[in-house]
Amino acid sequence: MKNLLSVLPKKVLRYSICAVLAYAVEFTINIFGLLDMFKVDNIPPLGIFQCSVLASVALIIMFVVAWFIQQPNTIYLAIKKNAILFQFGGMIVEVVALYKAYSHIQLMVMVNTVLWLLLIDYISLKYVDYNDAQAIAPNSSLYLEKPFDVNTRMTTSQREAYEQLVKLIDGKTSKASFNIGFIGAFGSGKSSVIKALVNNWAKRKAGPKYFVFKISALEINGVDNIINYTKRYFDDLFSKYEVSFINKAGFLSALAVMFEIKQPVKISANLNSSNAYVNIDQERVVFANQVKSLLKVSGRKNIVIIVEDADRTDIKNEVLNFLYEFSEIEGIIGLITLDKSSDICIRPSVQGMTNDNGEFIGKSLVQPQYDKLDKFIHVRVRINDDKDISKNPGVTKLILEQYSNLNNRNEDAYVQIPQQYKNLSMFEHNVGSTVIKNSVGKNDYDILTDIFFMKLKKNEKSLGDYFGELAINYLYNTNEMLSRIKEIIIAEKNGTLTYDLKAFYAVYLNFEADNYFQWDWLNRIESIANNAWNYLNIVYNGALYLDKFGDKYIGIKSIGDIYLCYLNRANNNFNLENHFGDGIVNPYLCIVFNDHELSEAKMKIKNKNYTALAKQVYEVAKKARTLLLEVIPLRRFVDYIRQSENNYRFLKMQLREAELLNLNFLDYLIGEWQINDNEYEDIKARLKNDYKFDDSEMQWIPIRTTVDAILYTNYIHFFLKDIQLKEINTTRAYIFGDKYICISEEDRREPVCVTIDEGKVVEPCAAEYGEIIKYDDELWNRKVD
Repeated sequence: MKNLLSVLPKKVLRYSICAVLAYAVEFTINIFGLLDMFKVDNIPPLGIFQCSVLASVALIIMFVVAWFIQQPNTIYLAIKKNAILFQFGGMIVEVVALYKAYSHIQLMVMVNTVLWLLLIDYISLKYVDYNDAQAIAPNSSLYLEKPFDVNTRMTTSQREAYEQLVKLIDGKTSKASFNIGFIGAFGSGKSSVIKALVNNWAKRKAGPKYFVFKISALEINGVDNIINYTKRYFDDLFSKYEVSFINKAGFLSALAVMFEIKQPVKISANLNSSNAYVNIDQERVVFANQVKSLLKVSGRKNIVIIVEDADRTDIKNEVLNFLYEFSEIEGIIGLITLDKSSDICIRPSVQGMTNDNGEFIGKSLVQPQYDKLDKFIHVRVRINDDKDISKNPGVTKLILEQYSNLNNRNEDAYVQIPQQYKNLSMFEHNVGSTVIKNSVGKNDYDILTDIFFMKLKKNEKSLGDYFGELAINYLYNTNEMLSRIKEIIIAEKNGTLTYDLKAFYAVYLNFEADNYFQWDWLNRIESIANNAWNYLNIVYNGALYLDKFGDKYIGIKSIGDIYLCYLNRANNNFNLENHFGDGIVNPYLCIVFNDHELSEAKMKIKNKNYTALAKQVYEVAKKARTLLLEVIPLRRFVDYIRQSENNYRFLKMQLREAELLNLNFLDYLIGEWQINDNEYEDIKARLKNDYKFDDSEMQWIPIRTTVDAILYTNYIHFFLKDIQLKEINTTRAYIFGDKYICISEEDRREPVCVTIDEGKVVEPCAAEYGEIIKYDDELWNRKVD
């Protein structure tokens, strides 16, 4: 505001000169009698004085209205497109009014003309800058592409890119001139980050301010000459701040002519005439001085030219050449968004090689490759994929907003408890399924995922962290893990911690190592499945090998020894001086072998009954196979979720579709995702090659089953210990309000109530419990007297 007021005297002077010129025109043409036609009073009730007063009042009112309008409207657009015509029309009216006015009110007419010209100038130049027309009011709709809230909505990678942009642009002086390549995959949120950047600039109360000129791919492809398009922006800026008497960007006019010939700027200039090159340089100097004056008068630090999707336009070379010319003008910064595929390769990289049939045949070193972008981009900022995207609170907040918009709670739904309570196993699922009372056909509603989002909303954790906690809790409460954990605790207490148990601790319980190696719950489960399978395969083949060549080895006492013997079968000097193989394989094999099976295996090894051992390993391998066929889809599904969350545009689309289908995000993704058929065939081939399993034994565990198993275990299974389950299908669990998970038996009117927010068994107040009992009777169709 202060800067605009400082240029007001210049504008008043400019338009006063226009008013005087109009007076001179009126005086000249009146001499020749060309205005005699206006002698008739066209407004009989009013004289010219009254008309002048009314015009003055109307102009003042129009100024006030224009001042308080915060957003562009149709009137603004009409005046913007025809500003010259409006101003010229005002001067024509002045000529006529001066002719009809007495000498003592002609000054008032001229003042009205100056006010009219200032009004048109103000309205037509009010929204010149991209900042001026940005809506900054918050809106939570999934259907509105709005700027990110920097603190709550950005992913880690987006925030890092945002902070790098702020540091780059704010950290340079007003004389800086360079181009930033803002690089990221399609849908990664580049446009939203830029909107957040521009939005925060507009709202700044302290710190540097900028002019922002934004060009999209649609605008680039839709205009005949991008330079002319840009020239109009600079002409408006120069006019708004009165940087010179002739507020025109002559340099851009010259460039526009050059760009009409499809040659680089300086070559084209030489082709035009012998003086063209000199003219371009002279125009550039003048333009640079205009930009310098503009920044000084306006108080802005730089002009930021944003070009979105420059690599997706039909005139990519012209745009980049244009930006290159701007990079020589002090005070102008280019911000160019580019797809990940357009990134500049400046270091050697390893790339896979394939033959004519598309088969992988090895890797080769690819030397640095350069592109035309090299001479246009001075520094790069990237939005990289984030493997921990599910742990980002901004993504979780967006997903929970979608969940809050749903109305899919089914009051007739319950979880049917499948069988009597028993301890968990890693290799079989004891999962309750959602049932809709008196319903036929397919139902998409799942109580367990509904509880998941209810609890997620209350505990304020990220989606990834919370689901990871549930998965780890599920894993460590299985028989296979609990027995070993108890063994470690007892051994530590008694001072008898063996090397095998230390290795088990290192593999499964050392979470500090997880942080060091950047592991998570999924890596841990995947490691169990893959290593158990691989070590079993080696032991299986080792047992078959020793059945033929066992006499070569002395001192074989354990499965670990068989593992070492088979790996070193080609080494004629190998001998079992120590038994360190147990420390390698036992942490994994003690998961798939129970204590009884391990004792049997040791006895067979002692008796050198390797054929029987191979058969036993074959049967145990079926457990590892089950785990592998569950873990592989789980890994692919989680990767799919992370890919979806990393693509902001895709994520928003999925959330809209989920809302349309009245599904929470997890149910929607489970329905959308499918495992790759080719990968399935490859895994089947691998399993058959290792153990000759039948196809009928190799089926993926459905992802719904795996997810529900984790949720069921945490939300319901742990609370079944206190309930005497007599028969299958005699126990149900359901949600009551937004407060309780209730577990009840058919023949007992005493449901157990677990709080959703804390996961504790409580006794509700009498009024609440009465309502629960009433609902419980309806659920079981009990006849109550």
